[in-house]
Amino acid sequence: MRLFWLALAGLAAAAQAQESVTLHYYERPPYAMPGLEGDVGGLIADRVTQAMTRTTVPFSWRQTPAKRLLALIESNRGRDCGVGWYKTPERELIAQFSKPVYIDHPAVAIVRPSFGLAPGTTLRQVFDDPRLRLLMKDGLTYGAYMRGLMASYRAQVQVVTVEQVQMVRMIAAGRADMMFGPQEEARYLVSHVDPSLRILNFPDAPAGEARYLMCSKRVDPLTLALINAALDARAGK
Repeated sequence: MRLFWLALAGLAAAAQAQESVTLHYYERPPYAMPGLEGDVGGLIADRVTQAMTRTTVPFSWRQTPAKRLLALIESNRGRDCGVGWYKTPERELIAQFSKPVYIDHPAVAIVRPSFGLAPGTTLRQVFDDPRLRLLMKDGLTYGAYMRGLMASYRAQVQVVTVEQVQMVRMIAAGRADMMFGPQEEARYLVSHVDPSLRILNFPDAPAGEARYLMCSKRVDPLTLALINAALDARAGK
């Protein structure tokens, strides 16, 4: 371990003269939320801040909508990283990814109370239900299993650009029936937005997927190595 930290210190010294990395997030409780003093906190944001502080690589936070961040990464004009993103083959064409920052809990649904679903309903059955008005956020991916189910569906899917809190409010107002999210996110949203909404578990929901830093290719190998070393050190605690 001592040799590891000596090596990391040497890399950190080399990185001190590097340009700052901009960490982009969009408000998504409980993963990333703006604080009262210009800081950013949450399940993922806290881990990233701790890792970046270990590296001594200069960094700053910036709130950026998801679709704009994807365009920014693809343009590759700056040293930009999106915080807490899933890795997909399409994204790997335009970005590079850190080691995992966080592993989601399995997916659940936030459901309008009056929308009837039989106990034990599966994700596959949900996507095949033509009655269902399902909200999905533009620019996001929902994991490999759901991506497969989306290849053919009969549910009424409405793709929106608003954030998750607004999506929950749409369901509470009766403008939609259901939205998906990891379990920890759904619990936070229901408890803070509208406790009358239901959380539905699915027997075929796979284990949660890993979330990463998704960085432009302008982020050099040394910086990414420092970040990965710090994430490894934190995971080993």
